[in-house]
Amino acid sequence: MEKVRKLIDLDKETLEILDTEAKNQNRSLKNLLESTLKKEAQKLATPSPEYRRMMDEMLERVSEGDVQFTSISEIRKRYGL
Repeated sequence: MEKVRKLIDLDKETLEILDTEAKNQNRSLKNLLESTLKKEAQKLATPSPEYRRMMDEMLERVSEGDVQFTSISEIRKRYGL
């Protein structure tokens, strides 16, 4: 995978915390930042098992007609928005 360089600005306190954590893990700050960001990106890209289960249950309820929807215009009308 091609890497892209990105400049970020962090406050001094945050940088010190991250640098200390990197040293505690015997890693470079760069390695800690890259691996942490990669893990977080994967979490965003792949829904959790709990979320998938909840969505599967909701889709099943929709297909069975157990879910009623209210249009945005009805919500606005009901609440005077």
